[in-house]
Amino acid sequence: MKRKMLLVCLFSWGMVQGIEPQDEETYKQGYSHVLEQNWDGAIELFTRFLKEHPDSSWNDDASFWICYSRSRKSQSKADAFQCFRDFLKSYPSSNWSDDAYDHMAKLADQLDEEGRPEFRKMLRELYETDNEEIDADQKALLKILASLGDIGDASSVEVILGHLDDPDPKFRERLVRILEDVEHPKVTQKLIGLIDSDPSERVRAMAIETIGELDANPDIDRLLIRYAKQEDAPEMLRISAVEALEDRELPGLELIFREVAQTARRFGVKEAAIEALGDLESEGAVTVLMELFNSIESEELRHEILDSLGDTEHPKAFEFISQLAMDGEDSELTREAIENLDEFEEEKALATLKQIIGSTSHWRNKAVAVHTLADFEGTSIRSELESILDMDVPTAVKIVAIEGLGYREDDPEIVSVLNRIYHKYDEPVLQEAAVEALGDLGTEQAREALLTILKEKMAARKE
Repeated sequence: MKRKMLLVCLFSWGMVQGIEPQDEETYKQGYSHVLEQNWDGAIELFTRFLKEHPDSSWNDDASFWICYSRSRKSQSKADAFQCFRDFLKSYPSSNWSDDAYDHMAKLADQLDEEGRPEFRKMLRELYETDNEEIDADQKALLKILASLGDIGDASSVEVILGHLDDPDPKFRERLVRILEDVEHPKVTQKLIGLIDSDPSERVRAMAIETIGELDANPDIDRLLIRYAKQEDAPEMLRISAVEALEDRELPGLELIFREVAQTARRFGVKEAAIEALGDLESEGAVTVLMELFNSIESEELRHEILDSLGDTEHPKAFEFISQLAMDGEDSELTREAIENLDEFEEEKALATLKQIIGSTSHWRNKAVAVHTLADFEGTSIRSELESILDMDVPTAVKIVAIEGLGYREDDPEIVSVLNRIYHKYDEPVLQEAAVEALGDLGTEQAREALLTILKEKMAARKE
């Protein structure tokens, strides 16, 4: 999954009204960037907010949005994972801690698929050392119960299930996690009972996530569908049910998720259904997503639909997104479509991006197309970015091209290219961009180039 979760529904401008007056403007500006999906701007302003207001009661919110913005950028998943990890250590009791855990779980899944299983282990360890600490006796008891779960015989399962009546919801929640690897009919029955009646919403949500990991079972499938559709069920439970269903490989999931996306009153539930459609990656899911895009009025949800279409990497999704990207409207939706082109087959995506750069009359669209072009690899991309500097495009677009070159530290020729750009173009802003790009590379060769430029500047000042 490219970049998602509970976006703005759980956080409203009404909440911002509680900020101290001196904090409010910077925070609101940063949050506006989140809504506009301007991740660099959000990171910059929330970072400034933390520096200017170190004692604000909103620092955990600002820190969360920094990590969220980093996870949405096309950067290192490992860095975003670490950002959320640091957030949880600094703000263990934040209202955003559950969301941070969810983000980390998704990032860990993606990193695991890329051959980096150590992040799943780190996430598990973080769960175990959660700062909402259970006592030492409970931790020791959990380890014993987990070992019994590894054995998994009927008598061991009976012992584990007996402890799910513990009065401490944090203990019950952790114990439920143990059950995801224990396949036994009584486990299924107990989890269904917890989902329907446990007094803790977090325990119920964890039970839904756990039961979704168990083997195919019609009772489980019916329960998950019921909670996904049930309008009066708590939002956390509905989202957990939708996310659990997407891995169940059931027929007709596209229609179930379409119904949830169309009828749910809560933004977070709608968003979860849209994300789940993207994860299905089927032609039917693509068709539903395109229908939803054309029928839903919410701008934020339409952004999410474009992201989900990109996640499918399906040819029909490419046709839909490329058409929207080339329509030429000066809008955030058009730019979102342009950004999602990097999810598709390189040759077709590059051809579309070049067409946008050469034909659109809106400089912001050109800039986003150049930025997206820079996400692709290969020396041909370097040449494409460099050629933009000689095109009749606004200076801001040229700066984006130079910034894109600064991300290509694996290209052995990139320092020479940036050095050439600095000396070829007289515009100070382009020279400054080349200098910043050399600094972003951070290599020894880049340092030497910067020292040479510095010597030239100093010599010129003496003349």
